[in-house]
Amino acid sequence: MASKDTRTNILDVAQDLIQRRGANGMSFQDISDAVKIRKASIHHHFASKQDLVEALVMRYRDDFGTLLSEILSSKIQARSKLQRYGALFEGTLKTGKQDKSCLCGMLAAEVSSLGDGPARSVRGFMQDNVTFLTKILKEGKEDGSLAIRGSVEDAASMVLAALEGGLLVARADGGPDQLSAIIKNLISLLTNRS
Repeated sequence: MASKDTRTNILDVAQDLIQRRGANGMSFQDISDAVKIRKASIHHHFASKQDLVEALVMRYRDDFGTLLSEILSSKIQARSKLQRYGALFEGTLKTGKQDKSCLCGMLAAEVSSLGDGPARSVRGFMQDNVTFLTKILKEGKEDGSLAIRGSVEDAASMVLAALEGGLLVARADGGPDQLSAIIKNLISLLTNRS
Protein backbone atom coordinates (compact mmCIF):
# COMPACT_ATOMS: atom_id res chain seq x y z
CA MET A 1 0.00 0.00 0.00
CA ALA A 2 1.40 3.38 -0.98
CA SER A 3 1.90 5.90 1.80
CA LYS A 4 -0.21 9.02 1.86
CA ASP A 5 1.38 12.29 0.88
CA THR A 6 2.33 14.75 3.61
CA ARG A 7 -0.51 17.19 2.82
CA THR A 8 -3.11 14.42 3.14
CA ASN A 9 -1.52 13.22 6.39
CA ILE A 10 -1.68 16.75 7.79
CA LEU A 11 -5.36 17.07 6.82
CA ASP A 12 -6.20 13.64 8.25
CA VAL A 13 -4.55 14.40 11.59
CA ALA A 14 -6.07 17.89 11.76
CA GLN A 15 -9.52 16.47 11.05
CA ASP A 16 -9.17 13.87 13.78
CA LEU A 17 -8.00 16.48 16.28
CA ILE A 18 -10.74 18.97 15.43
CA GLN A 19 -13.46 16.31 15.54
CA ARG A 20 -12.33 15.45 19.07
CA ARG A 21 -11.08 18.80 20.44
CA GLY A 22 -12.28 21.59 18.17
CA ALA A 23 -10.11 23.95 16.14
CA ASN A 24 -9.16 26.00 19.18
CA GLY A 25 -7.92 22.83 20.89
CA MET A 26 -5.61 21.90 18.01
CA SER A 27 -2.23 23.41 17.20
CA PHE A 28 0.37 23.01 14.49
CA GLN A 29 2.56 21.49 17.23
CA ASP A 30 -0.06 18.76 17.78
CA ILE A 31 -0.02 18.00 14.05
CA SER A 32 3.77 18.14 13.92
CA ASP A 33 4.02 15.61 16.75
CA ALA A 34 1.47 13.23 15.18
CA VAL A 35 2.78 13.39 11.60
CA LYS A 36 6.40 13.52 12.78
CA ILE A 37 7.37 16.53 10.71
CA ARG A 38 8.57 20.01 11.61
CA LYS A 39 6.01 22.81 11.96
CA ALA A 40 7.76 24.54 9.07
CA SER A 41 6.73 21.61 6.87
CA ILE A 42 3.10 22.17 7.82
CA HIS A 43 3.47 25.86 6.93
CA HIS A 44 4.83 24.77 3.55
CA HIS A 45 1.42 23.24 2.82
CA PHE A 46 -0.79 25.64 4.81
CA ALA A 47 0.40 29.18 5.50
CA SER A 48 -1.87 29.53 8.53
CA LYS A 49 -4.22 27.58 10.74
CA GLN A 50 -7.09 29.38 8.99
CA ASP A 51 -5.87 28.08 5.60
CA LEU A 52 -5.61 24.56 7.01
CA VAL A 53 -9.12 24.66 8.49
CA GLU A 54 -10.60 26.04 5.28
CA ALA A 55 -8.95 23.32 3.17
CA LEU A 56 -10.13 20.72 5.64
CA VAL A 57 -13.74 21.95 5.61
CA MET A 58 -13.74 22.04 1.81
CA ARG A 59 -12.51 18.43 1.68
CA TYR A 60 -15.03 17.30 4.33
CA ARG A 61 -17.84 19.13 2.56
CA ASP A 62 -16.98 17.44 -0.75
CA ASP A 63 -16.72 13.99 0.85
CA PHE A 64 -19.97 14.42 2.77
CA GLY A 65 -21.67 15.78 -0.37
CA THR A 66 -20.75 12.57 -2.19
CA LEU A 67 -22.42 10.54 0.56
CA LEU A 68 -25.51 12.75 0.39
CA SER A 69 -25.73 12.31 -3.38
CA GLU A 70 -25.54 8.53 -2.98
CA ILE A 71 -28.37 8.60 -0.45
CA LEU A 72 -30.49 10.94 -2.55
CA SER A 73 -30.12 8.84 -5.70
CA SER A 74 -30.92 5.54 -3.97
CA LYS A 75 -34.20 3.88 -4.93
CA ILE A 76 -35.61 3.61 -1.41
CA GLN A 77 -38.37 5.45 0.44
CA ALA A 78 -37.56 8.82 1.93
CA ARG A 79 -37.91 7.46 5.47
CA SER A 80 -35.12 4.96 4.72
CA LYS A 81 -33.02 7.74 3.19
CA LEU A 82 -33.44 9.71 6.39
CA GLN A 83 -32.33 6.66 8.39
CA ARG A 84 -29.23 6.34 6.19
CA TYR A 85 -28.50 10.02 6.77
CA GLY A 86 -28.76 9.55 10.54
CA ALA A 87 -26.42 6.57 10.24
CA LEU A 88 -23.71 8.96 8.99
CA PHE A 89 -23.80 10.71 12.38
CA GLU A 90 -23.84 7.39 14.23
CA GLY A 91 -20.85 6.23 12.20
CA THR A 92 -18.89 9.33 13.18
CA LEU A 93 -19.48 8.76 16.88
CA LYS A 94 -18.67 5.05 16.67
CA THR A 95 -15.17 5.64 15.26
CA GLY A 96 -12.06 5.59 17.41
CA LYS A 97 -12.71 6.18 21.08
CA GLN A 98 -16.32 7.23 20.44
CA ASP A 99 -15.39 10.86 21.07
CA LYS A 100 -15.68 12.31 17.58
CA SER A 101 -18.29 14.73 16.38
CA CYS A 102 -19.12 16.02 12.91
CA LEU A 103 -16.22 18.21 11.80
CA CYS A 104 -18.50 21.09 10.83
CA GLY A 105 -20.62 20.65 13.95
CA MET A 106 -17.50 21.14 16.07
CA LEU A 107 -16.43 24.11 13.98
CA ALA A 108 -19.89 25.67 14.14
CA ALA A 109 -19.39 26.05 17.89
CA GLU A 110 -16.25 28.07 17.14
CA VAL A 111 -17.46 29.89 14.02
CA SER A 112 -16.79 33.38 15.40
CA SER A 113 -13.08 32.55 15.87
CA LEU A 114 -12.49 30.73 12.56
CA GLY A 115 -11.99 33.59 10.15
CA ASP A 116 -14.16 34.49 7.16
CA GLY A 117 -13.17 31.68 4.76
CA PRO A 118 -13.60 28.73 7.11
CA ALA A 119 -16.76 30.26 8.62
CA ARG A 120 -18.28 30.61 5.13
CA SER A 121 -17.38 27.00 4.36
CA VAL A 122 -18.96 25.75 7.60
CA ARG A 123 -22.13 27.71 6.85
CA GLY A 124 -22.09 26.26 3.34
CA PHE A 125 -21.87 22.74 4.76
CA MET A 126 -24.89 23.38 6.97
CA GLN A 127 -26.85 24.83 4.05
CA ASP A 128 -25.90 21.85 1.85
CA ASN A 129 -27.39 19.57 4.49
CA VAL A 130 -30.58 21.60 4.89
CA THR A 131 -31.02 21.56 1.09
CA PHE A 132 -30.47 17.79 1.04
CA LEU A 133 -32.88 17.22 3.92
CA THR A 134 -35.50 19.45 2.30
CA LYS A 135 -35.42 17.20 -0.76
CA ILE A 136 -35.74 14.07 1.37
CA LEU A 137 -38.59 15.47 3.44
CA LYS A 138 -40.45 16.58 0.29
CA GLU A 139 -40.01 13.06 -1.12
CA GLY A 140 -41.32 11.68 2.16
CA LYS A 141 -44.45 13.80 1.95
CA GLU A 142 -44.99 12.60 -1.61
CA ASP A 143 -44.34 8.89 -0.98
CA GLY A 144 -46.21 8.93 2.34
CA SER A 145 -43.29 7.65 4.39
CA LEU A 146 -42.93 10.92 6.34
CA ALA A 147 -45.46 13.27 7.89
CA ILE A 148 -44.19 16.84 7.83
CA ARG A 149 -46.20 19.51 9.58
CA GLY A 150 -45.58 23.08 8.53
CA SER A 151 -42.66 24.24 6.41
CA VAL A 152 -40.51 21.49 4.93
CA GLU A 153 -37.50 23.82 5.03
CA ASP A 154 -38.05 24.50 8.74
CA ALA A 155 -38.39 20.76 9.37
CA ALA A 156 -35.13 20.17 7.48
CA SER A 157 -33.35 22.72 9.69
CA MET A 158 -34.83 21.03 12.76
CA VAL A 159 -33.57 17.60 11.65
CA LEU A 160 -30.05 18.92 11.08
CA ALA A 161 -30.06 20.71 14.45
CA ALA A 162 -31.35 17.59 16.21
CA LEU A 163 -28.66 15.38 14.65
CA GLU A 164 -25.76 17.78 15.17
CA GLY A 165 -26.91 18.54 18.73
CA GLY A 166 -27.78 14.92 19.43
CA LEU A 167 -24.29 13.88 18.37
CA LEU A 168 -22.74 16.36 20.81
CA VAL A 169 -25.03 15.28 23.65
CA ALA A 170 -24.41 11.58 23.01
CA ARG A 171 -20.68 12.23 22.75
CA ALA A 172 -20.74 13.82 26.21
CA ASP A 173 -23.07 11.28 27.80
CA GLY A 174 -24.53 8.04 26.54
CA GLY A 175 -22.43 7.28 23.48
CA PRO A 176 -23.65 5.57 20.30
CA ASP A 177 -26.65 3.94 22.00
CA GLN A 178 -27.90 7.36 23.10
CA LEU A 179 -27.46 8.78 19.60
CA SER A 180 -29.22 5.79 18.08
CA ALA A 181 -32.19 6.41 20.40
CA ILE A 182 -32.24 10.11 19.48
CA ILE A 183 -32.30 9.28 15.77
CA LYS A 184 -34.98 6.63 16.21
CA ASN A 185 -37.18 9.07 18.14
CA LEU A 186 -36.59 11.86 15.63
CA ILE A 187 -37.66 9.65 12.73
CA SER A 188 -40.65 8.46 14.74
CA LEU A 189 -41.73 12.09 15.24
CA LEU A 190 -41.54 12.59 11.49
CA THR A 191 -43.61 9.51 10.71
CA ASN A 192 -46.39 9.73 13.28
CA ARG A 193 -49.58 11.23 11.97
CA SER A 194 -51.93 13.18 14.18
